[in-house]
Amino acid sequence: MTIDKNQKPILEVDRGSLIQFSLTTLPLLALLIYFLFDAHKRPSEPIYNLEQGYTEYQWELAAAETGKLVRLQDMLTVFLSIFVCWTTFTVYMVYFVPKRRYLIGRYLSEGKEIVGDIHFDRTSRMCGRFNDYGYAIYAHPDKDDGTVVRKRVRVYQGYTREKVAILVLPNKPLSGQSKVDMEIDLLAATKDRDSKNKFISFVAIFWVVFTLIGSCYILIQMKVVQDPSDSFSTGIKIFLIMVGLALPFAFGMNWARFLSYRNWMVNRGAQASTMAEAKSPHGCLVKAPSEDGSDFVPYSIMNEDECSYLGSIPDHTKAKPWTKV
Repeated sequence: MTIDKNQKPILEVDRGSLIQFSLTTLPLLALLIYFLFDAHKRPSEPIYNLEQGYTEYQWELAAAETGKLVRLQDMLTVFLSIFVCWTTFTVYMVYFVPKRRYLIGRYLSEGKEIVGDIHFDRTSRMCGRFNDYGYAIYAHPDKDDGTVVRKRVRVYQGYTREKVAILVLPNKPLSGQSKVDMEIDLLAATKDRDSKNKFISFVAIFWVVFTLIGSCYILIQMKVVQDPSDSFSTGIKIFLIMVGLALPFAFGMNWARFLSYRNWMVNRGAQASTMAEAKSPHGCLVKAPSEDGSDFVPYSIMNEDECSYLGSIPDHTKAKPWTKV
């Protein structure tokens, strides 16, 4: 079986997703533009233009004419909160995504190929997840005593597969990942996908710049209005703290996310001494049969000459409790 080179990549972000991504931000953009307009006309409101020595009746009349106002400090807090969120997302796009691709590339370039099984977990989405997961089960590459590794992995094919290629990084016996799923993941990183990621990154950068400039403008209006309930000194302190901490927070969050992701990919797993114990249902796992009932699928997702599914996995009979690693 071969793959049509003109076929759309499996994980390609389609044009509709980009339009949806853009449209979902429009209500928030409209709200922030309304805040800017409200802040712009704030100095001309009757309540801020009373003459010296005004009476209580004049104040009440001006307050009624002005209507209910949103505090400028609340507007500033909203702008800065969104600024921090979009800064974190921008760092994710330009930092986390390339590092994740590099890690997957390491698997395909440096990984040792062994043979194992991938048991699909049909309830993976029901357990609070949005992706499909399963368990990679393979013989421990560094032990000859029959130890079997069982590891939760991300999968892109919704059925159980037996006797498939497993990639293991050097000196990382618990890092096993399905070769075909790594190939599918890497196949998504096409030039077209990269251009769409750049578009998303540009949108994120626009939001960072827009919210930062908007915050500065609201600060200027706070200084012009001089409302006792909207202290300029308090506003400038909030601005400096949130802007100053935004970038360290964004890098810290994404670095922690990547370390957690890499640790899950490379170091997390469990060991058992029997193949039967390794294949038994565990936690949320519900085993699913192969799509066509076969144990051999003779093709590679990357259209290589060699098959990605080869060999057999040894059966070990010694019983031993699980060893969490």
